[in-house]
Amino acid sequence: MSKKFKSSDIARPFSSVVLAEARKVARRYHVVIEETDGLFLGSGLEMPLVMADGQTPEECLKNTREALVAASAALIECGDALPPPLDQQKRTTHVNLRLTGYEKRIIEAVARRKGYDGVSEFLRVTALKACSS
Repeated sequence: MSKKFKSSDIARPFSSVVLAEARKVARRYHVVIEETDGLFLGSGLEMPLVMADGQTPEECLKNTREALVAASAALIECGDALPPPLDQQKRTTHVNLRLTGYEKRIIEAVARRKGYDGVSEFLRVTALKACSS
């Protein structure tokens, strides 16, 4: 059985300096929230293996942000590099994908439902999540 932590408990294992740096970086990370059977599941785009859940989208977002802070703090403490926020990453490789018009419409509809602006970002995130599971 896991212990339920309050959001203020996250500060205990890390120094205030490490925690402040982790919060600064994690605040710029992007969160994707999906609803499954009435529960909301969130994960970070920059850290797809960092996940949390919640009864509401707001609770899920808060919990996922705290998980990203904890993961970032752990990486900082170990001296590991943090993944840069998406707005700092430069994508230089292009991949072509051919779809039928029907396939594209289906993917666009799902992407919109999940809050993505377009097919490319939805496919990129979905593929990266599939690779990390």
